[in-house]
Amino acid sequence: MGSVFYQQSLYREHLRCFEKATYYAWESRDTLTALACYEQEALAYKRLDKNDSALAIYYDIADHYSQMGKSQDEAMTLGGTINILIESGQNKEARKMMALYETSSGLFDEHGNIEHGREIYYFLKGSLYLNENMLDSAAYWFRKELQNANDYNNQHGAARGLALVYDRKNLADSAARYYSYAYAMNDSIHANQVFKEIKQAQAMYDYTRHQAIAQQESLKSQRLTGYIRIGGFVILTLLLIIYIINYHLKQRIKQKHQQYLLCLQQIEEAQTDLLNLRSEEKGKDLVIAQKEKTISVLQEELNLYQRKKTKGYQEMLEAQLIASPIYQRFTFLSTKGQLPTDEEWKELRIIAFDLFPQFHQLLLSKSHSLNINEYNACVLIRLHFKPSDLCNMLSISSAYANKLRRNLLQKLFSRDGKAEDFDHLITAVF
Repeated sequence: MGSVFYQQSLYREHLRCFEKATYYAWESRDTLTALACYEQEALAYKRLDKNDSALAIYYDIADHYSQMGKSQDEAMTLGGTINILIESGQNKEARKMMALYETSSGLFDEHGNIEHGREIYYFLKGSLYLNENMLDSAAYWFRKELQNANDYNNQHGAARGLALVYDRKNLADSAARYYSYAYAMNDSIHANQVFKEIKQAQAMYDYTRHQAIAQQESLKSQRLTGYIRIGGFVILTLLLIIYIINYHLKQRIKQKHQQYLLCLQQIEEAQTDLLNLRSEEKGKDLVIAQKEKTISVLQEELNLYQRKKTKGYQEMLEAQLIASPIYQRFTFLSTKGQLPTDEEWKELRIIAFDLFPQFHQLLLSKSHSLNINEYNACVLIRLHFKPSDLCNMLSISSAYANKLRRNLLQKLFSRDGKAEDFDHLITAVF
C-alpha cells in the first residue's frame, strides 16, 4: 500500500502505511524488515521537506546496522543523508558521509566509478564542490555525470551544474550554452512526466474500476463501471490532445519571444546610453533627444508584446524572477558585499523589463530624467532587494540610500514621504 501511495505522490499516506509496517515488523522481531520499512519513513519525510526528521531516522537506522556489524548496509543508509546535508550547507558532514559511502557501500569499482544507474551521485559530489567554491572539481563531476548517464534527469542536473560553474567563473558563453541544454532537457523531462502521469492516471483508474467490480454485483454497478471506463478514455484522449496542442503552441511562442527579447535588449542598451549621458556634462541635448526618439520607436514595438501579459500572471512572474540565475547571482553578491559588473546590471534590467512591462514604462517616462544610480536603485527595490543590499551594490551610504529613495518618490510618484513609501509603491508596479 505504501509503495502505491508513493507512486501517486501521496507521501503522507505513504508515511502512514510504513509506520504501521515498521511497527508490526518490530512486534514480530523481524529486524531487517523493520529497518527497511523505517528507511521508507525517512524517504517520506524528505518528500515532505522535513529534512531534520529524515536525518534523525537515517542516523538511527545506521546505528542499528553498525551494532549488527553490517557495515555495507550502514554505508548505504547514510548515503541517503548526503543530498540533505549538501542542500543545508553542512559540507563537512556531507564529505564525511561521502567518504564512508564510497569505501563501504560496495557500489564503486577500483577506479572510483559508481555502478550504472546511480550516476546521480556524481551530481551530489559536484554540488558539494560548488558549495565550497572549488569550481574546477565541481565541473569535473558534473561532466562525469553528463558523460556516463543518459537519462533526462541526470543530463538536466549535470548541464545546470556546469552552467552555474561557468556563471561563477564569469564565462557567459559557456554558461549560456549549458543553460540552454538544461532548458532542453527540462522540456524532455516535462514531456516524459506527462506520459508518466497518463500511465499513472490509467493505473489509478484500473484500480478504482476493479475495486468497484469487486464491491458491486448489480446491473447498476456494471453500468456505472462502463461510464467510468468511457470517462477515463475520454480524459486520456483529452490529455494527449492538450499535450500535442501545447507542444506546437510553445514552439510558436518561443519564436515570438525571441523577437521580443531582441527588442527589449535594444531598448535597454539605448536607455543605458541615455542614462549615462544624463549623468555627464550638459550640452548633449541633441544626442539625448536622438536616444529618446530611438527608445520611443522601440517601445511601440515592445508594447505589442507586453499587452499580451495580464495581471493574472503576477504570481507566476514573481516565481519566475526568483528562479532566474541572474536574480540568484545578485542575491549572492548582496550577501558578499560585492559590486555587480555592467553586464550583470544589464541582464538584471532586461529580466525586470521582460517580466514587469508597466514598471518599464514608468522608468522610461521622459519627465523623470533618472540618472544611472537612480535607475538601478528602482530596479533593485522593485525586485525585492533590501535597502542594505542597495548600499552594497551601489556603493553608497545608508543615509544616502534613504535620501535617494525619498527623491525617487517625488520624481516617479509626485509625493513626499518616507523612503519606505517609495519601496511600497514601486514594488506594486507590474
